[in-house]
Amino acid sequence: MAHFARINQENKVEQVLVVHNEVISRNGEELEELGVQFLKNLTGHSNWKQCSFNSNFRGCFPGIGDSWDEITNEFVKPEPEATDGDD
Repeated sequence: MAHFARINQENKVEQVLVVHNEVISRNGEELEELGVQFLKNLTGHSNWKQCSFNSNFRGCFPGIGDSWDEITNEFVKPEPEATDGDD
């Protein structure tokens, strides 16, 4: 199974969906663009990025609210909120 993250205009992950390998395979090769086209036809949204459940590529496995970094071509978890130390 292949995983794809839906990215909004602010480069935030809104959703992660699973696509069957048969959908993204052509001549035994997995092609991200086939999954993107499938999801675009299914949802009407065109900005999808393939991701790895095992974090084998594109940084970490994304969750809702994580960011897509176009420069590094990776998903990024949000920075922990700083505390002021007055607790």
